[in-house]
Amino acid sequence: MCNVTRYPDSCYSSMSSALRSSSNVTDPHNPEPHELFLLSLKVALNEVISLSSLPQRIISSQMYSNETNDPLVQSALHACEILFADAIDYIEESISSIQVGQEDKGMLVTSKIDDVRTWLSTAITDLETCIDGFKDTGKRLILTDEVRYAMTNSTRFTSNSLAIASNLLTILDNLYLPIHRKLLRHTTKATMPRQFNTITAQSKSDPNQNTGMSIQGCRMNPFDNLTAPTYLGRPWKDYATTVIMQSYIGGFLDPAGWASWEANVSTVFYAEFQNFGPGSLTDRRVGWPGVRLNITSEEARNSQ
Repeated sequence: MCNVTRYPDSCYSSMSSALRSSSNVTDPHNPEPHELFLLSLKVALNEVISLSSLPQRIISSQMYSNETNDPLVQSALHACEILFADAIDYIEESISSIQVGQEDKGMLVTSKIDDVRTWLSTAITDLETCIDGFKDTGKRLILTDEVRYAMTNSTRFTSNSLAIASNLLTILDNLYLPIHRKLLRHTTKATMPRQFNTITAQSKSDPNQNTGMSIQGCRMNPFDNLTAPTYLGRPWKDYATTVIMQSYIGGFLDPAGWASWEANVSTVFYAEFQNFGPGSLTDRRVGWPGVRLNITSEEARNSQ
């Protein structure tokens, strides 16, 4: 199953070690798919639990005292503690939903797999948000590299579990078993430091994450006079996913529709569907490969 992950080497090494020490696998030489998936979740959980004490270790270390005396840095480290605890909760929730009796195994995997993908997607976002917090201090910090390095296994192991979950979902689809899909609904408004406004700024760094933003049946107008260009969104991470549908868009919107940022615009998914109003005209939208101006009704329904 490791061949479907983004980090197969780390998957093979961590799973091999876990298989040798696990007493919950029926046959270590031929484990069942759900056993491997559960094992991958436990590997990720143990790594994030080990990571959770890192902020306090950094604060207590004299090595970083010049940086940790800064209240902004202290706040970022405290935020990491909260985010790590949140990630642990989501992975534990995933494990609880997969640990079922033999007689219920297939049914529970079918009904819960999409929830697990959402929980793991959120756990990955939690880990990434920790690093983003140090960027918000506006300083080039040595400890940022330390935290990023310490998070390598946590991020990769959680990503591996997410990829395995996504593969299981594909298998279930091929068997025509009923799957309920969800897209996290969230709207945001932000003024960016590069002097333009965006209505959304979705963050999605792993292609297996099933998170995104869906705005439907809304009316988009400014509260006051705008002094900077305004866009529907800008991609915070490489796989940012946003769908704007059946909404009124006022004439305030920049005709380009979407603004670039630090992400790879060829891998994003930005879609517009059945919008109306002067800002809904799409003939001058950016020509990124990831901008979809002609999605089908079925694709729109899947984004609800």
